[in-house]
Amino acid sequence: MAENDSLQEFLTIAVDAAKKAGEIIRKGFYKIKHVEHKGQVDLVTETDEACEDLIFNHLRQHYPKHKLIGEETTAACGTTELTDEPTWIVDPLDGTTNFVHGFPFVCVSIGLTIGKIPKVGVVYNPIMDELFTGIHGKGAFLNGKPIKVSSQSELVKSLLATEVGIHPSAAEEFVQVPVSWEALVKLVNWFYYEELPKPKSGCLWDNLNSEEKLHELQPYVELHWLGDFCLLGELRENCSRVIISCLESDRHLSIKIIQMAANLFQWKLAEVAANYMAPLYHRLCNCGELEPLDEELIDMVRAASVRLSQEGSLYM
Repeated sequence: MAENDSLQEFLTIAVDAAKKAGEIIRKGFYKIKHVEHKGQVDLVTETDEACEDLIFNHLRQHYPKHKLIGEETTAACGTTELTDEPTWIVDPLDGTTNFVHGFPFVCVSIGLTIGKIPKVGVVYNPIMDELFTGIHGKGAFLNGKPIKVSSQSELVKSLLATEVGIHPSAAEEFVQVPVSWEALVKLVNWFYYEELPKPKSGCLWDNLNSEEKLHELQPYVELHWLGDFCLLGELRENCSRVIISCLESDRHLSIKIIQMAANLFQWKLAEVAANYMAPLYHRLCNCGELEPLDEELIDMVRAASVRLSQEGSLYM
């Protein structure tokens, strides 16, 4: 009974520390980050360091004889050996890369081992306000309500999640995925509801300026690339239809779309944009609007213009 009481006290102190650190994370999440690298891939920010200092000071205040292991101190000073002594193991900002990119899956992770056995655990996501807690032998809780693993025993019927990590030695060969947060939201919607959210239309679309229209279209160009890269043909076709529909209502967007598509090596999409620019080719040349494009793209638009002229002459 005494051990359970002390573990409950440890949990309470850990939750207090996690929530105080969570406040720092929540405030920093919406600000410009100052990022450093610890190695080729892993990132660290001033928020990581501030949170670790806060948590360590909070724990030392209550348990001055307990040992502490933190991710940032370990990165700076080397590995600390885990002993049988009560030891707090802390990742002050678990998911720093997500934090830097504004992806809300970040948390404070605090664990306590006694005799090298995990006894207490706290994981707190301050952006989504989710608090996971657990005491050895007493179950796990989310915001105070009991949680458990799925009863599903067949892998084919289960929901699986994984992270594609990267070893530092392979960092130079890592493919950077140029997909924005807006595109990811649309991708999640497509996966779960089998429907790709549409951009603004009608009067809402007509009242947007060129930059706003481009901002609306950019996620679909990114997802077109992702569909091509990951062999998701249906996603690519859906995005292509959205892009074409918007180009039909505003051909001037083609100038930006062709460059965006070329940057992602989406040459078929670039050709589509070139075809929409074809009727405007000579005017665009005369007013210098094609000058920012690479010569290869200008040639693509010129060829589309020639094809259009030849097709038109067949009916004269």
